[in-house]
Amino acid sequence: MQQEFPVTPSGKKLPARSPAAREEQLQSLYLRLHETAEMVWASSLYFPCLVVLSALFLFTGSQLQGCVVLAGVFCFMAICCGDMMSLLLPALLFCLLATHFYADFGELLANWPMFVAAIVAVLLHYYLYPVRRKSGPLLRPLLAVAAATLLGGLGAIPAEQYFSVVSLYYVLALGPGMVGVYLLVRAQLGRSRGYNVLARFLNVLYYGGIFTGLVVLETYLVHMTAFLRSFSVLYFSYRNFCATILLMALPTACLPSEEGKTRWGALAFFYLSLLLTGSRSALLFGTLLLAASLLYLYRKHPENRKRYRLAALLLGVPAAAALWYLVPVLFASRMEDGALISAQDSRVTFFVQAMRDFFASPIFGKGLGNLTNSAIFIGVSGSIVWYHNLFAQILGSMGLVGAAAYGWLYYERGRLLFTKRSAEMTIAALSACGMVLVSMTNPGEFCPLPNEFLMAALFAILESLPGKPVRARAVR
Repeated sequence: MQQEFPVTPSGKKLPARSPAAREEQLQSLYLRLHETAEMVWASSLYFPCLVVLSALFLFTGSQLQGCVVLAGVFCFMAICCGDMMSLLLPALLFCLLATHFYADFGELLANWPMFVAAIVAVLLHYYLYPVRRKSGPLLRPLLAVAAATLLGGLGAIPAEQYFSVVSLYYVLALGPGMVGVYLLVRAQLGRSRGYNVLARFLNVLYYGGIFTGLVVLETYLVHMTAFLRSFSVLYFSYRNFCATILLMALPTACLPSEEGKTRWGALAFFYLSLLLTGSRSALLFGTLLLAASLLYLYRKHPENRKRYRLAALLLGVPAAAALWYLVPVLFASRMEDGALISAQDSRVTFFVQAMRDFFASPIFGKGLGNLTNSAIFIGVSGSIVWYHNLFAQILGSMGLVGAAAYGWLYYERGRLLFTKRSAEMTIAALSACGMVLVSMTNPGEFCPLPNEFLMAALFAILESLPGKPVRARAVR
């Protein structure tokens, strides 16, 4: 794969710290590192090796060391590789390994130098590989959303709530942060590449989904005794986060492998991992996405439809019967009065409270930093008080201003999905639907890192694609 990046990054030389001979040696060393990074990124083994490396740290209980190593990979690729796409999977795997610290991020944050190093590496990347700013129709609605997040809670909550560390993180990340991610990705896409950008991004989600399934598997291996005692799904605090990544990843199994084959094993692995998260959202929306993905494959391959129908008869019916029997057993711990969904569910309470907050502050809402409902909310450290529904969160936190801004954003995103059609576009649409669906019952799009960052990057890529259909290609 040939990439059309300059041999010497932007022609700029490293700052001189020593005599000319020493400077020349440093430049020669950097160029060798640059060539190595480009070769690594061009290799079909880059993604699989990152997953295997992360899995070694995961299954040996060395999550912190794994995070440090992945941060090192991130920094190396940021400084030495000209393509920022190479940073997406290391960043996603870092977030997934960091679930080990979900209950208390103190141990992870104690290693703050690696976060500083990552920020410096990204800044160095844009110094060494300067790009021109580009934008499109999505910029204006993103700016409107940024304004809505900043104005949310204006005059409705005290200053100490609005300016709390947690509140500022969500306000700035979901607003100006999304604008920044969009502009950075759009600027990067101005360079020509020797590969299908959207397919490569979907492959990031695919390998991220594979590792998420391994995270779920590792959790069950560690607590296998408890699982075998009841054969009911285990509780772990990061299950909704894992379910979100898996819902985005599941449709990507429909992309053909490098050999041109459908990844049936991955499709089954993603769905089983979704069930084992114990998330009711994963059960409901995962089943819907699985059905949509199978329908896509059926329509995509008319030459195989006879075999698909036979497989559905021989395997689909028994699988559906098994699920009908197993789901009540697996999800016994999630049942309320014998039902998976109850009118007394806390999400119903949160939705009602969101409407009350909206009518109390209809223009700007109560703000993302609102702590009024903290008495009825149980969440992990570092999270805001969620309403657990996308529409409720928008109305309750940002009022009519937020509704107008997000309505505009979703209109532009939907228009992109319908006007630019290709095989990869259909799969991207299913992945985006997975995020929207999980946002109906969980934080979803209101979790900045990595959820909404991935969505901002995805739609920036979609916006940059030509409007004519593009034939599907195998991805590596």
